[in-house]
Amino acid sequence: MPDDNKTGTGLADSEAARGATAGRNAPPEADGSFGLSTHHISPLTPTGYKLYVALGGSITKLKGKNLSSTPPKPGPRGLATFSKASRKRLLQLVASLDQDTRPPLFLTLTYPQHWSSDPASWHDDLEAFYKRLCRKYGMCNISMLWRKEPQKRGAPHYHLLVFGVPYIAYQWVGEVWATISEGNPATCSRVERVRSWRGAMSYAAKYLGKNLDGGEFTTDEGEVIDNVGRHWGVMGRKHLPATWVAYTLVREAFHRIRRAMVAQKRSKGRRHRIKNRYCGLWSFMRGEDALRLVGLYAADAEMSRESPKL
Repeated sequence: MPDDNKTGTGLADSEAARGATAGRNAPPEADGSFGLSTHHISPLTPTGYKLYVALGGSITKLKGKNLSSTPPKPGPRGLATFSKASRKRLLQLVASLDQDTRPPLFLTLTYPQHWSSDPASWHDDLEAFYKRLCRKYGMCNISMLWRKEPQKRGAPHYHLLVFGVPYIAYQWVGEVWATISEGNPATCSRVERVRSWRGAMSYAAKYLGKNLDGGEFTTDEGEVIDNVGRHWGVMGRKHLPATWVAYTLVREAFHRIRRAMVAQKRSKGRRHRIKNRYCGLWSFMRGEDALRLVGLYAADAEMSRESPKL
C-alpha cells in the first residue's frame, strides 16, 4: 500500500513548485502597471533645466538638457580673425552688466611706429597698465574689459571699458602707456566719458564687437602674425558689476518660459528656430521681464547665486 504521508508530501511539493513557477511568470502587480517601461517618460522634476537672469542687465539664458553623451569640444582659440562665436560671447558679457551702476570709462591704447612681434608681450604691456591703474587710484575693485584689434598698418590696438573708477586723467594715461610702449604720450592714448548705459552699449557694438574683414596683425616690418592669442578678455573679472541668479525649473515651466522667450524674439523681428524640444536659448531680455516670467510660470522655483559660462 502506498504511504499516505509520502503521497501527501509529494503532492504538496509539486503544488509549491507550480506556484513558484507561476509566480515567476506572473506580470508585476506593483503600482497597478502592466509591466511596461516608464523610462521614456520625462518626469516633472528638475533635471538640468535652469533659467539664468542678469539682474540689472539686459540678457537672459534658458538652459536645456544636453542630449549628447560627450560634451562638445571647444574650437581653437587665438586665431588671426575675430570669430562670430567670440563676438557673441563678448556682447553677451556686456549685456549682463548692471545698468543701475555708474557707466564705464572708454580708453584707447595704441602702439607707436615700432612694436614687438611677440603677442605675449602685448598682453604683458596691457597687464602692466592695469596694475599701474589700480596702484594710481588706490582701488582693488577696478575691472577692465579689453578688446584687441589690428589697425590698418597691422599694429595691435586696444579698446578698454574700465569699471570701478569715476575719473582717469588722460594725461596720466598717455604718460603711462607711452612709458610701457615707448611711444608719444600725445598720440598713443585716448580717454572718453560716457553719460549713459545706452551709449555704453552702442560703443560696445560699434568698437568692441565689430568684425574686421581682412584685418591682420603684422610685425612692424609687415610680416603676418598667425597666432595672436585671445582677442578679448577681462582683468579683475570678479569686480565686474554683474549679478546673476539661477532658477531651477521643472520640464513644464521650462517649455512655457521658452515659448514666451521665442515669442519675444519674434515680436522684434528676429528669427529663431528651435532645434529640439530640450534645447535652451539666449535672449536679450531685461532682468525685470525675465523675473516676471518666473513669477508666472515658476513661482516655486529654487533660486541660487550662479552665473552661466560666457
